[in-house]
Amino acid sequence: MRFNKYIFILILIIIIVASTLYSAKKYLNPSLFEKKALFSWSSNVITQEKEELFSVMKEAKLNTLFQSISTTEDINYDEFLTSAKNQNIKIYALTGTPEWALSEDGESMIKRVEFIAKINEHLPDDTKIKGIVMDVEPYLLDGFEENRKEIMKKFISAISKTYEIAKKYDLELVVCIPYYYDHWNLESELEEIIINSDTIAIMNYYREKEIEHMEYEAVLSRKHNKEVMTIYELQEPGLYGLTERNSYYGMSIENVYESFEEIKSYYSDQKVSVAFHEYEFLKELLENE
Repeated sequence: MRFNKYIFILILIIIIVASTLYSAKKYLNPSLFEKKALFSWSSNVITQEKEELFSVMKEAKLNTLFQSISTTEDINYDEFLTSAKNQNIKIYALTGTPEWALSEDGESMIKRVEFIAKINEHLPDDTKIKGIVMDVEPYLLDGFEENRKEIMKKFISAISKTYEIAKKYDLELVVCIPYYYDHWNLESELEEIIINSDTIAIMNYYREKEIEHMEYEAVLSRKHNKEVMTIYELQEPGLYGLTERNSYYGMSIENVYESFEEIKSYYSDQKVSVAFHEYEFLKELLENE
């Protein structure tokens, strides 16, 4: 009888140890939680070309869509979200404008969160919009150079309040940032953004410098156990001030994934994910291969 008791205890210990090792392995293996996302800024694709959009994503091996969601057009989001679920694609609502950074109470950001929550309220969990991607970019505001600290203080206040509301509705908050906040002596502000979001998505637009340019952000994300995402620009040089060094335009998707594999290897002890910017130019890239 005593022997059976010892066997039971031994089996229990083995189960506990195995569970602990599995949890550790799950944390250290990015493939188990890795987002591969695509930015899509046109809400027209929802009604006019969702099949082509999902086909492009499948060809590029992407599983997450950051989709602009219109608050004014009469769109059947249920049908779109159901189609995405059937394609095993997770949808995040893409939104933001620089002026939102000036509202400390986060009113405009919170309204978008509540709008998405309204879409979700009658949907099954596996069909719901998973989160909000805030692409606000306060540094594009007039006067930012002279008032960096003050504008960032307001922006962080807005993000903090928005994060609380997003958590209330079980929505993830992804915040887009440039790779150079730490170069502008905004290290403490950067850390506050990381604390008040689930993921930072770094506009890491400098070819062959991606690892170096996200190092500070990665350290802080690891510190706070948050996900860090690197965004690759695919748009044509000349648009929005982009140069050849900023974009993978004219290159292959394999070039992008090779770079991302290097990033994953370098930051192998934390959550790292990838996004492509943006849909129309990814489509062009694939057509030219």
